[in-house]
Amino acid sequence: MKLLKDESYFQENFRGFKASPPREIWLTYPELKQPTLGAIFFVLYYKDYFTKIFIRNESSTTTLINDKGGPVWVTVENDAATEKKP
Repeated sequence: MKLLKDESYFQENFRGFKASPPREIWLTYPELKQPTLGAIFFVLYYKDYFTKIFIRNESSTTTLINDKGGPVWVTVENDAATEKKP
């Protein structure tokens, strides 16, 4: 990690992109068992900029969907047959 100024930082794996036009994105954390607080915050804060945001972890995928009663978190188990193992 290299400190640039104030509370900003640069990581080697940092990735960014333009969110226009809106599109689906995936936040992948294959080394984690559950979504991070940061990933959940990202979904809640940036949901209006993307058509859909998925959080994929070691064994599950989570997303926020709009239901008649309001937003609902949905988590499903990943299909072991489609998982890519090193």
